[in-house]
Amino acid sequence: MSDRVRLGKSVLTRVAETSFEPSIDMFGSTPEEAWAGNADLLVPDFVNLAARGDAFMVDDWLELDAI
Repeated sequence: MSDRVRLGKSVLTRVAETSFEPSIDMFGSTPEEAWAGNADLLVPDFVNLAARGDAFMVDDWLELDAI
């Protein structure tokens, strides 16, 4: 994903506010085989199966300049 995107006459810039990696145990009702069965969708961007952790990031998009 690009950190900048043009929207009309504006250029928006992504600013990462925070990120955290909770354990996949947070999703206790998800069967263990579901993580491995969907690894092609989740790894490496959203889940680290070896560490049993999820990856979350909260972003803001700011207009820094206008043309």
